[in-house]
Amino acid sequence: MTYPIVYLENNQYAQDKINSDLYHYIASFKDDYYSGKIISGSFNYDVKFEDSQYVSIMIKESRYIYAGAAHGMIFTNCVTYDKKTGNRLDLPYFVKLSTDDLVTILNMTLYDASGKVIPHSRSFVNEYLRSGNAKISDNYYLAGGGRIALVYPPYALAAFAFGPTHIIIDSTYVDYFNRKNP
Repeated sequence: MTYPIVYLENNQYAQDKINSDLYHYIASFKDDYYSGKIISGSFNYDVKFEDSQYVSIMIKESRYIYAGAAHGMIFTNCVTYDKKTGNRLDLPYFVKLSTDDLVTILNMTLYDASGKVIPHSRSFVNEYLRSGNAKISDNYYLAGGGRIALVYPPYALAAFAFGPTHIIIDSTYVDYFNRKNP
């Protein structure tokens, strides 16, 4: 396990609040591992964005749960915090999206877990739209420059080999959606 610990200069309250929230992910993984719910796994993270006001962290878990399975499962949880208050900020804090925006978003460029464009992903996206379960992901991170990345689990928009997929909403579209969806 490699896990994040956030340090904030001159704001012990916000620091403790953020680290307490992050600890829930760490404790859940450790509890599942030591209770035998996971055969093997890994837990790590990436700081996706940080400035003087916000920090966006992607928590990545790999869990091999079933003996004989072809592969384990990958779980990605993104959290964004206000460094002044320690509050976790939900997606609508930055961009207001409606179900009417789903097709527009799903037609944006799709990236794999390493940030490379996924070629020929239209068939998966179209199948996702036809499934009746299509939704705008609320799992996101700040991508810098006013951009926001929505994260989808493996198999939702592309093959498992691509890992969690990302759709990056450019700042122009963030502004557009916020004007359109007050």
